[in-house]
Amino acid sequence: MIIKKGGQNLQDAFDIALDRQAYLEWERANVAELSEDTVRRRVVDLSVLVRDVIEEDLTQTERAVVEKYWFNKKNLTSIAAEMGINRATVCRTLQRANSKMQAILRHVVKYQYDLKKVVFLPIAVRQALAVAAAEKSKPESIAGRLRRLRKIENISIDSLSAAVGIDNKRLEEIEKGTLPSLPEVIKLAAFFQTTTDDILIGG
Repeated sequence: MIIKKGGQNLQDAFDIALDRQAYLEWERANVAELSEDTVRRRVVDLSVLVRDVIEEDLTQTERAVVEKYWFNKKNLTSIAAEMGINRATVCRTLQRANSKMQAILRHVVKYQYDLKKVVFLPIAVRQALAVAAAEKSKPESIAGRLRRLRKIENISIDSLSAAVGIDNKRLEEIEKGTLPSLPEVIKLAAFFQTTTDDILIGG
């Protein structure tokens, strides 16, 4: 019998926790060799390949489920209702798609991190999926557009604060809906290599 908590398979939650712990242990051991920017760019680069895998290597049903779950932020129940299939089928399809993406991308991650075995592969793929999802999104607010730009670059608020010279608490307020000043918009546009209009009114 599969025990569930909050709609999530407890075995899946346990596996995710193990993956995360393995990643944190690897990160601690390698922090002196890899800069934050290097790790950040690797996730961004992997997100490009994730999008290719979704388009070229998943079945139509797998692609639809992955896009609805990751890109449209829908839960399994609503995906099942939209697609006219049961929730268990959606869950199995998502797991199958995740396994397929990990199998295809594992050699890339091994090469990126110069490892013989990547125990944190699921986390690497999930991080790349999050970046790909941000890229596909079309926020309607200034706050949403700035969050999107930051997530596409896989950069933390603290790192962005240091890079643009805007207090991190202020950046958090802006991402929650406080309107930025024009000088702040100019700094952020320059960092993200976009225009002030793209931030203020959208592309």
